[in-house]
Amino acid sequence: MDEGNGSGFDHLVDDLVIEILRRIPAEQLWWRCRPVCKRWKALISSPSFAHAHLQQSPPTFFVFNVRTGAQKTQKADFFYPRDDDAKRVFNGSLFQRWNRRTRSGQVVLPIASCHGLVLFKSFPYSSRFHIGNPITGELLTVEEPWREKTTYFCGFFFQSSTQEYKVLVYHKTDSTENSFQYALHTLGITEWRSLRALPYNVRCSDSPPVVLDNTLYWMISNLSSTCENSILMFSMDGEEFRTMSHPKYPCKPGAWHQWIKLLEMDGRLTCWCLVGLMVQAWVFEVSDVVANHIEAHTHWTRIYVLDLTQNFTSYMSHSVRDFHNVNVVSIQNRELILLWHGIGVFRYNLLRNTLRRIELERNDQFCNEWYPVLIPYTKTLVSFKELQ
Repeated sequence: MDEGNGSGFDHLVDDLVIEILRRIPAEQLWWRCRPVCKRWKALISSPSFAHAHLQQSPPTFFVFNVRTGAQKTQKADFFYPRDDDAKRVFNGSLFQRWNRRTRSGQVVLPIASCHGLVLFKSFPYSSRFHIGNPITGELLTVEEPWREKTTYFCGFFFQSSTQEYKVLVYHKTDSTENSFQYALHTLGITEWRSLRALPYNVRCSDSPPVVLDNTLYWMISNLSSTCENSILMFSMDGEEFRTMSHPKYPCKPGAWHQWIKLLEMDGRLTCWCLVGLMVQAWVFEVSDVVANHIEAHTHWTRIYVLDLTQNFTSYMSHSVRDFHNVNVVSIQNRELILLWHGIGVFRYNLLRNTLRRIELERNDQFCNEWYPVLIPYTKTLVSFKELQ
């Protein structure tokens, strides 16, 4: 570059440099661009740049499965889309390093992800949560609120109104009425805060909460739900819980609710029911505010009735029973992400009515994994330094 006439890259204003850099994938920014010079390092490391980069980072996912090896030792296997560089971010050496830093001596498993931060825990016994950014390598440890009781995770989320990351958990009490005590932790603050006790616990192991407008939504656990009280809502700002019903359709409380998933699509709450390869979906509608300006009319509107049998024809070498192992996991760019245990991961395009299998790294090995877990993930540069 000719720096004499001011045309060199160094003469570009910060805003223009940021506009160029934020289009580069997070792992390349951190490992290649950040070391170039002090100016780039300062720009890329700033919280404002991390937020700007997050807004345009494409969603991806990773899949993991725990297998028991020799002498009953456990190991986590990770699988990534073949056309993604996630394998450079999530790999065995990363979790080995984090495992050494946690000093647990146990297998480290991811539980949830928020803005590129991954919450994980050492199993089977641990009184701590660990939160790390695989890109930056940062790691934060959070002690559980109850040392003498089993703590159940139910949410890791970002509260936009306060610009804070929070973790929500519960434990089972001795009460026969309100059996589940909830507690909330804000990253960067030492203490947990007890919330209220409820008669409901949430189903989170296979379905993370939907976060919309500073509100979390879960399906209530099959054993404690009714059709009228099947969805639990938590307002971040008011720290209040409420319940509501799932869409009206022929249903039997309890076991039938396991087929229902809540997902975010285009900034709206949607409900998906997948039984075998038959799919029904609804969107939660909020109508105009009524005259008193306090309450709004809400209702569920059916948006899809799909039969995926024809789409899966080429994968039907297995028995029909296998179709009950097909799960809707996520929606990314108007495509359903479907996980078929022992078979593969698929994208179903809702606009084109087409299905394609996602090629994974070590795909042959993945097909032998019968109970994998898929976690949506976005590669970012979000740092814990802004929490201090």
